[in-house]
Amino acid sequence: MFDSIIRGWRLPIAAIGLTSVLGLGVAGCAEDGPMEQVGEGIDEAVEDTGDAIEDAGEDIEDALDGSG
Repeated sequence: MFDSIIRGWRLPIAAIGLTSVLGLGVAGCAEDGPMEQVGEGIDEAVEDTGDAIEDAGEDIEDALDGSG
């Protein structure tokens, strides 16, 4: 049951990861001024999102291990 749920999350997580990588690449092009600040904000938001996704994945794994 949980296996099918995890399979269903693979594509969205991969899409978020790809978007994150592309977002970091675009944000890294900014050099100075207000655009650099925006880029840093995007970098932080992407990193926070990635951390939250990783934490959620670990929670799912823990729940699956506990249901054993």
